[in-house]
Amino acid sequence: MHDIAIELVKLIPSVLWFCLAAALVVLFYRPILNELLPNLMGFILFTDTHSRRYRWIAGPIHALGHVGAAFVIALGASPWY
Repeated sequence: MHDIAIELVKLIPSVLWFCLAAALVVLFYRPILNELLPNLMGFILFTDTHSRRYRWIAGPIHALGHVGAAFVIALGASPWY
């Protein structure tokens, strides 16, 4: 049983790299300007604050957090992981 666990742990990085590579391939077929840029600009424009600095710093961080969460959810839902 211990040997199987060790082999599974060794497999995890290759699966993560495969999923990251698959996500990058999808970006070539669906350009980043159609996916990420509107999301990013939406978070910047609709951040409810009077401080421009906060809007331009916290908005993209919040947007990238959502993109990262979507990637993790998709990774968890994939049959390879």
